[in-house]
Amino acid sequence: MDEENFVQKLKQIQSQIHEAQVPGYSKMRLSVSVGGVLTRDETIGEAAMRADQLMYLAKQRKNMVVTEKDQILGCQDDVVRQENRREKQRILIVDDVISTGGSLKALDALAEKTQCTIVGQAAVLAEGDASERKDIIFLEPLPLFFH
Repeated sequence: MDEENFVQKLKQIQSQIHEAQVPGYSKMRLSVSVGGVLTRDETIGEAAMRADQLMYLAKQRKNMVVTEKDQILGCQDDVVRQENRREKQRILIVDDVISTGGSLKALDALAEKTQCTIVGQAAVLAEGDASERKDIIFLEPLPLFFH
């Protein structure tokens, strides 16, 4: 696959995810940050490391596709200017297990520092007393087992 088609396909995937509807949450929009590379004369591990670095650049700007072509052409400057004009980010925090709530508290503080608005907090499982909380959404309670 040539680089132009590769970038076009990544942007198409990103767009389709962003436009996807989440059942029951009509105002929620998903985002995906993609770091894309074409393999050269290298191992898959080396290519994955390069893609990982680009993904972190994309994550800094939210809902972006960043490829090595972007780095070479200096397109990131335009992206940074666009990001600076963006309105406050609305985020949903999703965790695997909520127990004491320490992670949520830390993320609340981080969101405040970065001027983000937390629109919801969710987990797959809520352990112990966390299953009594009304400020989180979870799929199932996780009982505590005592020996």
